[in-house]
Amino acid sequence: MGGRLLRAWVEKPLLSKEKIEARLAAVEALERCKKELGVRTILGVSNISFGLPCRAYLNTIFLTLALDAGLDLAIMDPASPEMMAAISAYAVLSGRDRQCAAYIDRYAGRVPAASTLARMMESVPKSAPPQGAYGALLKAVEQGLRGESAALTHQLLEKVPPLTVVDEALIPALDAVGGKYERGQLFLPQLLQAASAAQSAFEEIRAAMAKDGSAAADKGRIVLATVKGDVHDKLVPVVCVLSPVLSWVLQWALLKYCDYTMSFELLLFNAAFTVIGLLLLRKGK
Repeated sequence: MGGRLLRAWVEKPLLSKEKIEARLAAVEALERCKKELGVRTILGVSNISFGLPCRAYLNTIFLTLALDAGLDLAIMDPASPEMMAAISAYAVLSGRDRQCAAYIDRYAGRVPAASTLARMMESVPKSAPPQGAYGALLKAVEQGLRGESAALTHQLLEKVPPLTVVDEALIPALDAVGGKYERGQLFLPQLLQAASAAQSAFEEIRAAMAKDGSAAADKGRIVLATVKGDVHDKLVPVVCVLSPVLSWVLQWALLKYCDYTMSFELLLFNAAFTVIGLLLLRKGK
């Protein structure tokens, strides 16, 4: 019995050309159902790997293809970490998980158990919660709470000078956020939210400084420089717009009068027109 099965598998592989085409056809059918009929779709995604080792690898890729084709509901094992990771990652890349909130909530505390990173994370001491008069503002900035950061800054400015708020609260908060990001305790969406919260706090500080006149203090001179020979002219955007227009006119003329259609040559002419225009601007200086 075992010998007959083995010979059957050798004569007809599990992933024959016909089976691979059938699986691709399933993905294509999903896409057409979504685009042409506008219906919701459901599909069992684990049968594709039947009889193969490490089925989760194949199932994960097929699930991703199906999701991209418009799959709404997958019949799968919800206890499979690979499959759930594929769904969470796809939600981020497709824009369904805004700000990566669900992904971060699910995976922020997880690292590969056998990796060096796991051992590094275990050795990092946990930072103590912020204390003192500025603790609430530090926490608001770290959590990316824009409105709350502005409100707390406004309250502090009634009692504390603006630069003191910057030195004692905002700069330490940004340092803490940057340190957590480097250690893998915070992630890019949270970093951007913290920057936005800090920006709202700085806007309150600028308003307070402008109100009491401290923003008008002399801070010294600022020297600006540019590269010699570099092209800085208001006509540069005009050249960039005219170059493809001239290229299109040239293509139209060649097609009408010479019956010739340009392909990659169009890019060469576009580049040539751009370079010639910039050289003329440079010589005109």
